[in-house]
Formats: sequence, structure tokens, C-alpha cells
Amino acid sequence: MNYSLSKLAAILLALSAVLHLIAAPLSGWTSIGLILVPVGLLYALMANGLMRERRWLAYVVLPLMLGGAIICYASLGSVVTAALPDALLIAIAVADIGCALALFVVLWRDPTASHA
Repeated sequence: MNYSLSKLAAILLALSAVLHLIAAPLSGWTSIGLILVPVGLLYALMANGLMRERRWLAYVVLPLMLGGAIICYASLGSVVTAALPDALLIAIAVADIGCALALFVVLWRDPTASHA
């Protein structure tokens, strides 16, 4: 895998994880904020895997980041996410899109991993 882009993807995924984790206190510990905590923990574990150059994980993370960005964008202004600041949802969507773009480039440039 492309070393610098895969690290960038891992950093953006870790940023998204942190943003998910701070959603709970920012929402006043409401249910929507608490739902994002396990997602943040899962993202942190996946970021660790990407830092360790796990190519198979890039194939898993890419669609998750695209889906996460769509969910964040679609929930802007929703009654369900009213307790969350819109800036937080936008920041999560931007981090997810950045991670997805970096992973797309990494996977597109070297479609077959050559492991010696």
C-alpha cells in the first residue's frame, strides 16, 4: 500500500473516531450522542489496523466511510440529531470523505498487493 496515503487515511479515521467520541458530552449525554461512542471506538480500532498497513481493512473501511459521510450529511437539521452541533456532523462527514478518498487512491494505484 502507498505508505503516506494509507497513513493519512488512518489519521483521518482516527480524527473521525475522536469526533464520534466527543459527541456524547457535546450532546449533553443524550441517546444520539451515546450511540456514537461505540462507533468511535470501532473507528479507533480500524485506524490502528490501517496504521499497521492492513490492506484488507482498507476494503472494509472505504464503504463504511462513504456511508458514514452520507448519514452525517443526511442527518443535518434532523430532529433526531438536534442535540448534536451541526459543525460536529460536518466535521465527521469531512473526515470520513477525506479518509475514503485517500483509501480509494491507495486501493486504485495498487490493485494487487504484492507481498514478498
